[in-house]
Amino acid sequence: MIYYCKRKPLQAALDGALTTHLSYERYAKSSTPNNRKGYISKTLHSSQGPLTIQSPRDILGSFELQIIKKHQTRFQELDNPIIALYAKGLTTCWLSILTELKNRGLQDILIICINNLKGFKEAIEAVYPQTKIQLCMVHMIHNSLKYVGYKDRKS
Repeated sequence: MIYYCKRKPLQAALDGALTTHLSYERYAKSSTPNNRKGYISKTLHSSQGPLTIQSPRDILGSFELQIIKKHQTRFQELDNPIIALYAKGLTTCWLSILTELKNRGLQDILIICINNLKGFKEAIEAVYPQTKIQLCMVHMIHNSLKYVGYKDRKS
């Protein structure tokens, strides 16, 4: 479960970074010579164990990952770079994502589970004011582990 919770946002951030680099959305037609070239599998060794991601590539090879550098295999902390990406606005704004979902027909959300990223709760309240917002238990447990000694974490 923790593996999935770490891989999914990291993968979304990597895909978003390539979209920003290429200046067009995935599956959209491009007028530039540089296009997406699929993915390459990469295994990172983190404090929580190995994590396999799919690193996006472009045809010209001009895209360089900012979170994970080329040939990097060790990654001590995955949360801080992900949160930094959201905070810096390198991924799509929460409000625009939620507005697009509403425009596509998602009329209401009964309950949503979030990890308390800055601005996410406010965006949900603006677009879906009657939604019940809950904090993700996985993130709450992970955040509480910083107060537990390393030797005690494994038990």
